[in-house]
Amino acid sequence: TRELAYQVHQVVIQLSKFMNHILSYLLVGGTPVADDVAYLKHHTPHILVSCPGRLTDMFQKKMVYLNTVQCVIVDEADEMLRMGFIDDVEWVLEQIPTDHQTALFSATMPKQIAKIAKQYLNDPALIQIQDKSATVDTVRQRYWMVSGMHKLDALTRILEVEDTDGIL
Repeated sequence: TRELAYQVHQVVIQLSKFMNHILSYLLVGGTPVADDVAYLKHHTPHILVSCPGRLTDMFQKKMVYLNTVQCVIVDEADEMLRMGFIDDVEWVLEQIPTDHQTALFSATMPKQIAKIAKQYLNDPALIQIQDKSATVDTVRQRYWMVSGMHKLDALTRILEVEDTDGIL
């Protein structure tokens, strides 16, 4: 979630260059809490990009107030569920005013995500992509399940032992 939040914040920075006085802040775990506290004591960002755990923590410390939130975007909701953050996401959604816009994005729609969508989204649009495979017969597909910290090691080993014409 930190990497996704970082990527989103980079886009926000690029887009807000063209708007006057738009202040954004990245609020994620793995960074010093004291830095966040110091920043939030003196600034109120218009756009807050955050992981749910750190946002919850800052709210409980009364460093972030959610009573003026106008828009919430929950990206990778199924990943939040898989990683155990969905309770924090629901908690955040419960704290914000009922008069706001919520966008929820999820590659899959497990029952718990569908329940959250039904409870917190107002007249949501479901956009589904067909499961048809577009792979040509000459392409051989394989995959290995690898935890995040070991991806580079696994890829290196595969490239060392596989004889290929090309890899994507």
